[in-house]
Amino acid sequence: RDERMAVEWYRKAAEQGDADAEYAMGLCYEEGTGVEQDFAQASMWYEKAAEQGHADAQYETGCCYSLGRGVEQDYAKAAGWFEKAYHNPKSSREVEIWAAAYLAICYQDGLGVVQDDDTAFAFLNEVEDNLDELWDPIKGMVVNAMGVAHAYGRGVEQDLQSGIRYFELAAGYGCDVAKEHLQYIRQSDTFNLRH
Repeated sequence: RDERMAVEWYRKAAEQGDADAEYAMGLCYEEGTGVEQDFAQASMWYEKAAEQGHADAQYETGCCYSLGRGVEQDYAKAAGWFEKAYHNPKSSREVEIWAAAYLAICYQDGLGVVQDDDTAFAFLNEVEDNLDELWDPIKGMVVNAMGVAHAYGRGVEQDLQSGIRYFELAAGYGCDVAKEHLQYIRQSDTFNLRH
């Protein structure tokens, strides 16, 4: 009952264009707090707040487009919102780190942006010291991206042993792609591993 009342207060403020309330509405719909869970509604409210410069909402809108959650998957829009969140002077350090993590993946894989190993590695470097702030799936993706950078010399001088260490760490976080990289390296003559 209290949750439903809170949602009504948020809704009233959100309908007046209050960005914090719009963001709160997004959270309520995403988590199903006081309302039926509805990702389309969540993404709509996040984007309304994001358009007003709400940093957390910009990040969440990026996630919605990246994952295709409540909207059609669109990496260009995702990267655009992550860039806005990352550069937003109102962003918390935590949101900056999260946005940088996604941007590192976008730039390394060319998802919605022009593929750029140097930019990807700059974001990876920034995130590496703050891995504990990331949740596991993205943590695995970031550590895997570090493996790619080192093992294949993308954005940094090639260092296969470092690459393998990152892939093993990423595999420990449940990143299947990292396991595939390890298998490829171990079976490939190109790398000529001596154990």
